[in-house]
Amino acid sequence: MASKLTVCLLSPHPLVLTEFERLLGKASQFKVIAKQLVTLHTRDYPEHFQMTARAMNEVIVDDFRQTLFLLIAAVILLLLISSSNVASLLLTHHSARSREIAMRSALGASHGRLIRQLFVESLLLGLAGCLATVRQIN
Repeated sequence: MASKLTVCLLSPHPLVLTEFERLLGKASQFKVIAKQLVTLHTRDYPEHFQMTARAMNEVIVDDFRQTLFLLIAAVILLLLISSSNVASLLLTHHSARSREIAMRSALGASHGRLIRQLFVESLLLGLAGCLATVRQIN
């Protein structure tokens, strides 16, 4: 049975990626040092000792990658469903007010003014919903 030592290196910001690649390139030097240590201290190391270098995020996320993608897909689906529900509610609300809009148009309100009024009302409803949600979370 081979024992395996994994040296984990933290993934840096993309701007520092060249330094990270340099460290991963030195993985072969880690292996050489490990082999020298094995030959010097045979009692302290198992018979078949192996050392590898991998990125820390690769080590952590590797087992959960499929689960994370599934979770992200579920969140996106939930966001789409909630967005369509809100759009449906707003459409129903504005279609129920068609008589009021027709009356305002007959009294001389321009199309731009009517659209602006409906947009501002929708925006205020959305902001009120966001504030209520944030307040409930805190």
